[in-house]
Amino acid sequence: MNLDSVKDTIQKHFQSGLVVIVGSGLSVAESIPGMGALESFLRSEIPKSIAKLTKQEQNEWEIISKLLHNNKGLESALKEVAPSPKLENLIIKLTYKLISDAETKTIAEVVEGSRVLAFSRLLPLLSPEPHRPLPVVTTNYDRLIEIAAEKIGWGVDTLFVGTHFGLLKPEVSRASFISRIAKKKRIEYRKRIQLLKPHGSLDWYQQKAQPIRSSIPLNQVPLIVTPGGTKYHRGYSPPFDTHREKANSAIDKGSRYLIIGYGFNDDHLETHLRRELSSGKPALLITHSLTPNAEIVLKESPGLIAITANPKDDKNGFLHATSKGCKLFAGPLLWDIKHFVQEVFS
Repeated sequence: MNLDSVKDTIQKHFQSGLVVIVGSGLSVAESIPGMGALESFLRSEIPKSIAKLTKQEQNEWEIISKLLHNNKGLESALKEVAPSPKLENLIIKLTYKLISDAETKTIAEVVEGSRVLAFSRLLPLLSPEPHRPLPVVTTNYDRLIEIAAEKIGWGVDTLFVGTHFGLLKPEVSRASFISRIAKKKRIEYRKRIQLLKPHGSLDWYQQKAQPIRSSIPLNQVPLIVTPGGTKYHRGYSPPFDTHREKANSAIDKGSRYLIIGYGFNDDHLETHLRRELSSGKPALLITHSLTPNAEIVLKESPGLIAITANPKDDKNGFLHATSKGCKLFAGPLLWDIKHFVQEVFS
């Protein structure tokens, strides 16, 4: 196996039936805070509001804080101690503030032309099939995927209809991307992605009994599922359940996968995704480094190829890994989407 054969295999992977799965690694590369930064922010900010919490909630945070201090990790700590609703809402508000502040800065750079999002470079290589959107599943809350698609003229089907007071209407949303009706009443659609966000989005809110999508920040707790055990019961109510079910359906129906910056740490998707990968469906994982869970999945998935950074020097070359072994290549940084597009498809 040489570099040319690796590139050839990757190029052949980009064909019909592709489902794209995006984790936090893509956002972190665009200056959006990741889990470590969120943990530090919560540890710094929650004590400032501790007096507003009940004694029980203060005790909950004290236990969570000790777990974090002992390197338990935010996801594990919040699984071990599920916060009560008021503490959970505070965590959500702070999560929103941290991510939205960074997101605003990044989007401004995109609009001003000083930044080109990596996903904007990648999308033109992933042309969807006629009449069908490209399924993109993400566990991220931010809206960089939406911006990346719109910046190159693609539509984004979020299952909501409307911009400032969008309602969850999947079928109407789908129909809104019809570009024209050609001869013999043949319907033609715009190039678009169907973006599925089972953990919620910074622009989702609850308006009485129904979820809405608003591009205008509202003085409400956004509909996002925080790490930990609470995401399992919150994830089974609208709009999370609608997005999760469609995400799982897309994974089941997909014939191949492109997985970007995802660590295989989410049980909402793992049941379906791991099953399909273990069956041998071809998949390409592009990420800086493999999480412990990703290493397990790699060993169990005969059709999975992982492209990661050189473990000894992420500025030089990449690691090509499969269930059968790995090989280090000097030179191009194929784990970085910008370099990946330039090296493999230019």
